[in-house]
Amino acid sequence: DVTVSYDEKGGTVTGGGTGRYTYGTELDLTATPASGWQFDGWVIDGKTVSTESYSTFNVQRSMTIEALFSEQPMGMLSGRVTRADDDVPVGGAIVTLRSGDVTYAATTDSYGYYLLKVEDKSLTYDLLCQADGFMWSPSVQIWFDEVQQTKDFSLLRGATVVLPNEGAGAFSSPVPVQLDTETAKAWWLSKYDNQSFVVEPVADGFIPAGEGIILSGVAGQRIDMSESTSNAARHAPGIMGNMLIGTPTAPYVVTEDGVYQVRENTDGSTRFYLAVQGEVVPKGKAYCQYTISGQPTEVAIIWSGETLINAIMRDINDPSTPHFDLQGRRIYKIDADATGKKIHIVKGRKIVVK
Repeated sequence: DVTVSYDEKGGTVTGGGTGRYTYGTELDLTATPASGWQFDGWVIDGKTVSTESYSTFNVQRSMTIEALFSEQPMGMLSGRVTRADDDVPVGGAIVTLRSGDVTYAATTDSYGYYLLKVEDKSLTYDLLCQADGFMWSPSVQIWFDEVQQTKDFSLLRGATVVLPNEGAGAFSSPVPVQLDTETAKAWWLSKYDNQSFVVEPVADGFIPAGEGIILSGVAGQRIDMSESTSNAARHAPGIMGNMLIGTPTAPYVVTEDGVYQVRENTDGSTRFYLAVQGEVVPKGKAYCQYTISGQPTEVAIIWSGETLINAIMRDINDPSTPHFDLQGRRIYKIDADATGKKIHIVKGRKIVVK
C-alpha cells in the first residue's frame, strides 16, 4: 500500500498516485510547484530522501511518499516618484515591471510612493515609469538577487508618445510641449470640404496644452517632448481651426455620431475612420468630431505643402478661401512686413497683401 501526498495549493505530482502496487514496482514521480511556490523535497515516513523534483522510488513495502512544497517569499520593489524640477511627489504615476509576457504594475499614491510584489524572482525585468504630463522614464533593468529592491524616479515635465505601426497617431498633451522637428513632425487638422480634411504643420514644433495633434514618424518610434516653460507658452491659445479633440486624462466612450480616429488604410495612406457607438478612445489619444451629410466611413487626409496648394485650386468658389505663406503654412492674421507688403498664396497663386 503506497500513499502519495502533497499540498494541492503548492503544486502537483505526476507519474503515480495513492494505490496498491506490486512488490518491486518503480514509481517515476515528478513534483511541479505552482506559481509562487517552490519544491523542497521528497519525504518517506518522515525522512527526506531526495530534493530532485523528478525521482524514482522502488516499492518494497507499504509506505507514504510526501512531496513538500512551500511558498516562496515574494520579491518586493518599492520607491517614490517625484517631479525633477522641484521634487514634488507625482501621484497616479504607473510603474511597470515587464519580462516577456510577465508584467507587474503599480500606481503611486498621493505622496508618490508605490509597491510591487513579484512572484517570479528568477527573471530579469525591464522597469519604467510613466505619468500624464511627464516624459516617460528611461527603461532600467531590475533583478531580485535580494528579496527587497528600491527604485525612485524623477520625471521631467513633458510627454512621450510611441507611434503605432502605421507611423502616424493622434495624441494630446496636458502640458504645453516642444517637439524636436528633426525626429518627428507634428500636424494639426482643419476642414477642407465635406469629404476631406487638411493637415497642416505645427509651426516650430510648439504644441499648446490640450491640443489634439497628429504626430508622424517611423513606426514604433518613441518621441519625447519636453515641457515648454516660457510664460507665453503656458498661456498660448489653442491652434486656430484645429478640429482634433484631446483626451489626455481619461478614456472617452463614443456616444455621438461623427467621431473619427486616425489609422492607416490598406493602401498605406493615413486616413480617419468613423468610430462606432461604444468604441473607446484611449486617454491621451485625440479624435475628430465631424458630422456631415452621408457620414462616410473613411475620410481622406490632404497633407500640406504643394499637395495642399493644388487642392485649394479645386475649390475656387469657396468664399472663405484661406491664405498661405510661401512654405505652405496657413495664415490667420495678415501682417505686412517692414515694406508694408506681404506675399501670400491664395488659390494656388501668389498675391501681394498690403
